[in-house]
Amino acid sequence: MTNNHFINMKILIFVEKNIIGLDHEVVVGVKEKLNHWIENGAEIEFLTGINKFMALKKLDDQIKEFGFSKPKIHDKKDEEKFVNVIRKIKPDLLIEKVGNSDEAKTFKEKLPGEIKVLLLEEDATLELLSDDPKELLAMASEDPVEAIKDNTY
Repeated sequence: MTNNHFINMKILIFVEKNIIGLDHEVVVGVKEKLNHWIENGAEIEFLTGINKFMALKKLDDQIKEFGFSKPKIHDKKDEEKFVNVIRKIKPDLLIEKVGNSDEAKTFKEKLPGEIKVLLLEEDATLELLSDDPKELLAMASEDPVEAIKDNTY
């Protein structure tokens, strides 16, 4: 790898709505984006509310299709809170979409100063984000990332 700005950074991504859509299909552009981040020094781990064995196996198989031989998928047990799971994982960056946790507050609000959180609006996709993980960290301190609208007339 001839990347001169190689960094080692753990990115934790909510699977729901970011990796797998509501239709249970892989979101467009995700595979390519994850591979760019890995090429640029990011370690990718996944967070999900799915905790049934067969559903987790299916998710594991879907993520393996991206080229991950042993994806790290963290699932939240029924009695656990996402915020505690995230604290245990200690990512450098959490990518969250509005509504991921089905709670009133986002993790950007719950974990200020603890963990950098890149918050995406509901219609934004990972495809819109930079290929450079360092830029994602900088974006995490900004307002939620919105989908890019076509403003041509």
